[in-house]
Amino acid sequence: MIEDANKKAYYGIIDQDDEKVAGGFSWDKYIPADSNAKAFINQIVQKPELMKEWIAMLSDEEKNQDEESVSSENSSTESSDDDEEVEQINVGQTHLSSDSFELYFADKLKKLKERKVAKEMKEIKIVEKIVEVEKVVEVEKIVEVKKIVEIIKPCLTCSVSCKQCEEKDERFSESEKLKEKLLFDVKNVKESYDVLNRTVNSLQKTNSEREDALKNDECNNDVEAERDKFLY
Repeated sequence: MIEDANKKAYYGIIDQDDEKVAGGFSWDKYIPADSNAKAFINQIVQKPELMKEWIAMLSDEEKNQDEESVSSENSSTESSDDDEEVEQINVGQTHLSSDSFELYFADKLKKLKERKVAKEMKEIKIVEKIVEVEKVVEVEKIVEVKKIVEIIKPCLTCSVSCKQCEEKDERFSESEKLKEKLLFDVKNVKESYDVLNRTVNSLQKTNSEREDALKNDECNNDVEAERDKFLY
């Protein structure tokens, strides 16, 4: 132990089996169980009690993590492990010095970033596949609609009867009736015109015959008058 006027520096070896470690706390999450290394900590504190508070805080964090892991049983194992590591890293970053943090968490940070990148790439591939599937389905739908349009008329937009289709059918039916009526009227007009034309032609022929008869009568009268003058 090294002391000065204002601060106390504590240096020690934290053993997993040390009875002084706070209950519930474990270094297994920071150092592999099969490792021969020991956990070293070098912390400048104002009071020795801060070390106990820090260890107790880590113990509480682990208890909270255990409770959260129980409540999130439905989540995937990989995501749960990553979240747990992130929480451990955040705790270590808050309570450890920069050198100690780099020593304990450098490899974990690197692996966590690699897993995060791999997960993002996997999600991008999944999204691309989903987009491709949506495009294929959309094309199939368009082809199906075109086939339906060829069969169902006069509707050109939908495959089942709807209000717009009914209104369109009604207008179409009215147009057909109006067309038939117009054709009927035109036919009647044509027949009436033909009758009138025949009547006019007949009258013209009768008038022409009458004029010819009158001319013949006048000629006959003139001939008879000349004959009478010659005789008398």
